[in-house]
Amino acid sequence: MADYQGWADWPPAWSPDSTRLAFYDRRDDALALSVVNADGSGLRSLVDPLTVADYLRGPLVWSPDGTRIAFSDGPDGDNEVFVIDADGSNLHQLTHNDSHDHAISWL
Repeated sequence: MADYQGWADWPPAWSPDSTRLAFYDRRDDALALSVVNADGSGLRSLVDPLTVADYLRGPLVWSPDGTRIAFSDGPDGDNEVFVIDADGSNLHQLTHNDSHDHAISWL
């Protein structure tokens, strides 16, 4: 298995309304992008931990309306920007280039 040490060190990210927390959830030798309610209830993985290890390698940024989460990843050797709905649907890669895209901001 690949060594994911350090990937899970990104800080968690609070949703804009502070009701949910997104974080990388290390499970054995894989990572999941998970969301939990502020009171600790409702823990849910947004992406299958077996596939997520190739995606999650950057900070998490919630959209201003709290409906999406952006993150950067490097499955092809550089970091690209991805976005996923906060319910775990609609995972999309937004950038496709040779640069390291990891300074994510919603305008």
